[in-house]
Amino acid sequence: QHPNILPIHEIGRLPDGRCYFTMKQIQGTEFSKQIRAVHEVSDEDSWRPASDGTTFRDLVHTFHTVCVTVAYAHSKGVVHRDLKPGNILVGDFREVLVVDWGLAKVMGREHPSEPDEAVETDRSVTDVLTTRLGTIVGTPCFMSPEQAQGLTDQIGFASDIYSLGAILYELLSGRHPYFGRSAADVLLQVRRSPPISLRTISLDADLESRFAREAKTLAGLSHPNILVPLGLIAVAETPALMTEYLGGGDLVPLLGSAPRHWVGAAGDLARALVHVHERGLVHRDVKSCNFLFSAAGDAKLVDFALAVEVGAEGPRSGGTLAYERLARRQGTRPEVADDVYAFSVMLYELLAGRLPFGVNPTVAMLQAEPSPPLASPRDAGAGAEALAELVVATLSYGKGPAPGSVRPFLDVLESMSLEYE
Repeated sequence: QHPNILPIHEIGRLPDGRCYFTMKQIQGTEFSKQIRAVHEVSDEDSWRPASDGTTFRDLVHTFHTVCVTVAYAHSKGVVHRDLKPGNILVGDFREVLVVDWGLAKVMGREHPSEPDEAVETDRSVTDVLTTRLGTIVGTPCFMSPEQAQGLTDQIGFASDIYSLGAILYELLSGRHPYFGRSAADVLLQVRRSPPISLRTISLDADLESRFAREAKTLAGLSHPNILVPLGLIAVAETPALMTEYLGGGDLVPLLGSAPRHWVGAAGDLARALVHVHERGLVHRDVKSCNFLFSAAGDAKLVDFALAVEVGAEGPRSGGTLAYERLARRQGTRPEVADDVYAFSVMLYELLAGRLPFGVNPTVAMLQAEPSPPLASPRDAGAGAEALAELVVATLSYGKGPAPGSVRPFLDVLESMSLEYE
């Protein structure tokens, strides 16, 4: 019983045995059409109202209403499982309805509904974006990874929250999170990697030029621990940069683990950064999820979308706030110290299993040093203690002797590697 969810008036069975239910007849515009209309008349500099008067603020208000509605459903133990802009209707007076609950799952049931019990509606079976392959049901480009893999036992409230994030992605960018030639192609993308970052889309409306710049940057770098570009391609008419395939995941699962598990990879990545800096470049987005492993276990530095020459003019923000040093937030030109600081944040994560300033970027901007101070892992050896001291000094904004390059970190990491041989 919620004003943004259609009420059911009657449930019954027809003489031929088929079940039926009746609900209020509704009219409205699909949220997807409103998003498209606003983006068609807007540009990078400003948002403009669509011909029907819908503004960007209206889109945000609608999305907020949807979030509140989904929160209500979750409080009742119900997961929608097919949240997307096409399943959100907006009336002439901005009333919002979340519709098509045919795939909904009720949490906590002794025998949860399986896909075979899903209710098919005209809306769900006519939407070309919708798929139903065995245990996989929903809309591929808005599915959570567990839905895309058919892991029905793992589908829960977080699955809807992921879909809300995908809707917000489309609201902000005007495009689906994923594209593909078929539903199976999109499902494969959802399982393997996140969509192209919004930062990348906002950097340049001409994606081909943006990827050409990144390809040129990578082509000027030659190091075994830096991603190898293969060329520019088009996927569903969208420009993309093809690179070598890295199927080994990122550093995130290693955060907080014993140093012996990650010291070799950290050393390789330090060497990659030294190479980048020797070429007069700054990566500008060093973080744990931008270091990937190949299937063979080789660590690679990736995502050079923000890389520029040291001291270059142009936008001075756009990275990941939790990894940015205070001077960069204040608008200084790019310098090697930006990468050194970010690398030390990542090392803090590896040692402590968490960010030095917590997850709130605003708090991070106000704090002058890691709080509480980093404690070295038990039985980690003298090398880990030396690394911890170097990391804390770098993160303390002048309260200790901070290195001006990655080399001091590399020296300590190499000494640690010898300890674990």
